[in-house]
Amino acid sequence: MCYSKVKEAAVVNPVDVLSFVLDKRMNDVIVDRVDQNEAMAARFLNDPEFKKVIMDVLTKQVWEKIRKEEGILLSI
Repeated sequence: MCYSKVKEAAVVNPVDVLSFVLDKRMNDVIVDRVDQNEAMAARFLNDPEFKKVIMDVLTKQVWEKIRKEEGILLSI
């Protein structure tokens, strides 16, 4: 899944739906970079509380950025 799919999801969905799309993308990114930062990747993939904190912050930031770029009002 590429950024354009995440962008499409942010444009047409509320932030909580984007979370599902972004979750899949983040798993792919983390696994791809496991060699670069094995400890961080392991924690993200194995610590549900840590992952939730990261995903909550990241999902909101991505959703707001894309909707702002597209000129869509930022109402959650």
